[in-house]
Amino acid sequence: MTHDAMTLKSAGPEKVKAALTKAGQSYDDPDFLESAKKFRQLVEMGAFYKGATGLSNDEASALFYSGKVAMYTTGSWMAGSIQTDAENPSDFDVVPFPLLGSNAKATDFMGGAVDSIMVSASTKYPDIAGKAAFELTRSISKYAYLDGAGLAVWKKDYDDSSVNPMTKKLADFAANATSFTLWFDTTMEAEDAGEYLTLLQELYVGEITPEEFVSSMKKNLE
Repeated sequence: MTHDAMTLKSAGPEKVKAALTKAGQSYDDPDFLESAKKFRQLVEMGAFYKGATGLSNDEASALFYSGKVAMYTTGSWMAGSIQTDAENPSDFDVVPFPLLGSNAKATDFMGGAVDSIMVSASTKYPDIAGKAAFELTRSISKYAYLDGAGLAVWKKDYDDSSVNPMTKKLADFAANATSFTLWFDTTMEAEDAGEYLTLLQELYVGEITPEEFVSSMKKNLE
């Protein structure tokens, strides 16, 4: 997620989307290379917790909640987890990922609403099923937001005064976003995503250089 966010803020949403969806943008590009170089720089300077590649999400989160890790790149759902799992939730805050160049805006974000409920075209009662799916998704959106487990993707027409300040702050970020780009392994085709994650692991541990990473990614997405 850190690498994805860095690449978005280096190359910009249009170039990232075009590269990942094979729409005419080569991954072997100076802006993608700059992101890979900065990512390696973070690794080499010790910005990541030792043994990070061997940690589960729960283990990594626990290190963050306990104050042993200073920053955590994650999604909006963690705002709710901080309220229940961290000893002092008020010690935490949320900020947008910083820019790496002039191709993106501070209001360009990774993420977006990807979960969905679908109705089969062959269902016996499509209108009723469609209305049920509509109301169910609206209800999920509302109560996930009120519980601090996500952001509302429907217009809020209810009292949200009980929502924790961090989730409200995230909601404001989302409301003023100029773009949302899905995480790389969500956007890519399954085989491409698997290869990407392997290459990123190799870049992280230093088995390949940033130049080799972007060159391999170019081949992966051809």
